[in-house]
Amino acid sequence: SWSPYFIWWPCKVFNECEHFPVLGEGYDGFTKQYNSMRHDIWDAIVSRCGLDLNEYRFVGYSRGGAIMSVVAFALFAESLLPAESMKLVTFGAPRSLESLSSDLVHGQFEQFRVVYRSDVVPMLPISSFFSNKLKHFGELVCNTCAFDDGRDAPPFSRGFSGQDHLEYCKFYGDLDCLP
Repeated sequence: SWSPYFIWWPCKVFNECEHFPVLGEGYDGFTKQYNSMRHDIWDAIVSRCGLDLNEYRFVGYSRGGAIMSVVAFALFAESLLPAESMKLVTFGAPRSLESLSSDLVHGQFEQFRVVYRSDVVPMLPISSFFSNKLKHFGELVCNTCAFDDGRDAPPFSRGFSGQDHLEYCKFYGDLDCLP
């Protein structure tokens, strides 16, 4: 049977584990992508950034934002980076973690979810379709949104817009970035 969830991050010291600890669950399309590149991500952090920085920024738009959410969750859950040095900023990212995993990481380090107007993508996946509810984490930063503030906002509604998903540059007033 098909499951929308996938368990990730097999070991703290790569290729030296005899068992694979479970950190949490998330949406299959984002966690599988993360799993396929987790070693490369960690190697890039170590080789390009080092492990003694004051700040590590994880930034992504749309699907990339969901994958960066999974990356930040895994690094936090494994204590690979100090929480006080981590910062996650996503733009128009869909939900990526199920409720328990989302609750574990919510507010544990700087986290900002930017949503523009009635963007449909942050409304997805529609949590009510899954047995383990998917939930956003982090502080919502919303520009001219037509819904109530809330940790798991926006809810799925009829007033969504695909066009708003393509116009995040308007959030910052940079109209030169429009196609």
